[in-house]
Amino acid sequence: MRLTLTRTSEDPASQSVFGVVLADGFRAYSCEREWRNNEPGHSCVPPGFYHLVPHRGNKYPNSFALIGHTVSHYPEPGIMRNVCVIHWASQGKYLQGCISTGQVIAEVAEGGARRLVGKGGLAAWLQTQDPPHYLTILDRVVPSLEVDVDVTEEA
Repeated sequence: MRLTLTRTSEDPASQSVFGVVLADGFRAYSCEREWRNNEPGHSCVPPGFYHLVPHRGNKYPNSFALIGHTVSHYPEPGIMRNVCVIHWASQGKYLQGCISTGQVIAEVAEGGARRLVGKGGLAAWLQTQDPPHYLTILDRVVPSLEVDVDVTEEA
């Protein structure tokens, strides 16, 4: 299954970058941390092409991890980040470099910060689809990021 995540807006009040995830028969909204030079645990995932693999960790069982570019499922020499997982969180400030999906992006009355509402169910939906699974991340919030990243499929 091939999915596309397109980042569309930034919300400094919630330390979040929001977007939309699309695939044949699936739509959800995404939330990540703001771009912080790919700093592990503090930055959104760089734009690019990623393989999604099942992740069975204690904290986030039945989720999916990203593999590609500077991201690996487990620590590896020369790889900057590992265990970037798709799991639930309402705002970027609650994520540590992972991706969350929800059904709606809503305004929070206090302070005007935005958040995701309703778990997006991306991991559950992917489990009903035949593998392999791929995610292409496009960035419309910080367009300069896309210039430096190859979003073509890897062999």
